[in-house]
Amino acid sequence: MNRNASESAVDRLIALASDEKPASPPYSQPSGAAAVASPDRSAELEPVSPTSFADLRELEHNPMWKALLQFRVLVPYLARLLEVSNTHASPPAFPPELKQSVTDLQTSQRELQTSHRDLRTVVQDQMLQMKRVEEDTAKVRAAAERNATQTAELAEDVKAVHSLMKILGVTLGSMMLVLIGLVIFLLARGH
Repeated sequence: MNRNASESAVDRLIALASDEKPASPPYSQPSGAAAVASPDRSAELEPVSPTSFADLRELEHNPMWKALLQFRVLVPYLARLLEVSNTHASPPAFPPELKQSVTDLQTSQRELQTSHRDLRTVVQDQMLQMKRVEEDTAKVRAAAERNATQTAELAEDVKAVHSLMKILGVTLGSMMLVLIGLVIFLLARGH
């Protein structure tokens, strides 16, 4: 950084800091001294000009000055912010359209919260109904399994009765044949 660049950076910093040029020409003060503010302009600062090139070189290598120069971009914004804060002591009045839109927004937000609450209760009811349906399905499945086992047992019982009937039929048939044979034998012997 050369001297002319640091001089112009300081001048630009001072110019950016104040929107108006000071009424009196800048006066020379030792480096780092603060300017005396006039009673009617208590918020404005007067520029400080170094007395010699040695002071500029000193500022050029001073790390604090380098750090302060990094914030030079913020100076115009801070100056404008101070002006705005001084001129607008009372809060700005909002136009009725803005108030109405904020009111409408709050109303729609309340309606959205209400519908969200209603939706949540509907979802909870649906979940409860789904649990009931799952329980009923489990009960129906258990009943169907019981019915299937009972049907299998009944089929086994029918098969057992059927085989018993066959055995009884064969036994009765054979006894009948023996009885008929005995009757014929007795009739033939008796003659």
